[in-house]
Parts: sequence; structure tokens; C-alpha cells
Amino acid sequence: MIEFFRVSSEAPPKWWRALTISGKPAGLGFACAKCHLEYSHSAPTEIFHCGALEKAPRFPALLPERSLGNAAQLPPNFFKLGTW
Repeated sequence: MIEFFRVSSEAPPKWWRALTISGKPAGLGFACAKCHLEYSHSAPTEIFHCGALEKAPRFPALLPERSLGNAAQLPPNFFKLGTW
């Protein structure tokens, strides 16, 4: 049988460390699957959503990383670093 979608019991992370295309830090990101509030980068330390105030984690170094894009999304007139 072909698997059409992945079934997982664990929820996606609400908080993550955002990185730019070049790999530099871009603050924290936040997303709520219930109310669909999302900050892809530079999220405030306190967010009011779903009727409650949620604070950023104390140890952001333990959060997963998520990139804001990849080199394939760059316009054609930009060169990737190290290729010229």
C-alpha cells in the first residue's frame, strides 16, 4: 500500500530558531496550529493567542532550527556564495 501522508502523533514545534538563507540567526519563530498565528522570524518574547499569554522558552539553544528559505529561491541575478 502506498503511503499518501505521514501520520504522526507528535505536534509540530510551536517555537523554533529562525535562520536566514545565509545561515545567520533571525530570532525566534512561532506558529500555533489552532489559531493559525505565525511569526516566521523575530517573534516577540510574549505572544497572546488562543486566549492565553505564552512566553518564549527559556533555553532557545535547545529549539529546532528552521530556515527562512534556501539558495534555490534566490533570483537568477544573485550568485551563491563561494561559486564565483
